[in-house]
Amino acid sequence: MARVRLHLFLFVGQLYGANFFDCVCTSTREGDPFTAVVDGANVAYFGFPELHYSQVEKVVDELRRMGENPLVVLPKKYTQRKFLLSHTRRWQSLKDREHQVIQR
Repeated sequence: MARVRLHLFLFVGQLYGANFFDCVCTSTREGDPFTAVVDGANVAYFGFPELHYSQVEKVVDELRRMGENPLVVLPKKYTQRKFLLSHTRRWQSLKDREHQVIQR
């Protein structure tokens, strides 16, 4: 399992740059080490034409229940109150509850 996580971290590091990799994978970061990575956008989109952050919350809660310490990776645009959905070219506005999920 550790080998899979290392490869995933290396892949994520390639996508998001060395600063991301350093933050996640070095001993200079405070707190417990991450044991799982959640692709927040894909989890939030799964089965829907727009993002549903309640799905991310459920996945994170389940991983924590299993003893994992998950890191949620989410493109910056999806953390805004309003953003353009590329595949539909429609705007999505987050409700307060959805925005609270990503602020946790």
